[in-house]
Amino acid sequence: MNVIEQHVELTDDTLTVPIPADWRGKGATLKLILDEEVEPVPVLKPKIDLTQFGGKFAYLSSEATDRMLGDLDNMRNEWERDI
Repeated sequence: MNVIEQHVELTDDTLTVPIPADWRGKGATLKLILDEEVEPVPVLKPKIDLTQFGGKFAYLSSEATDRMLGDLDNMRNEWERDI
């Protein structure tokens, strides 16, 4: 990939970019990046109700959920022990 980088002052409605003679007749992509500070527009993310992802464990009581989470923690901790 060959790149031409030029810094220009934008004064007119037209921008001219000179290219090398051996590039003529080939395809190109032009990216124009303005060097001004712009305040980003805040993106509002919708709230997601995670209760819909309960799956088959949504019916468990709080005691059963605590017991299952404890078992999962114990299984993960087995990997941290010295062998």
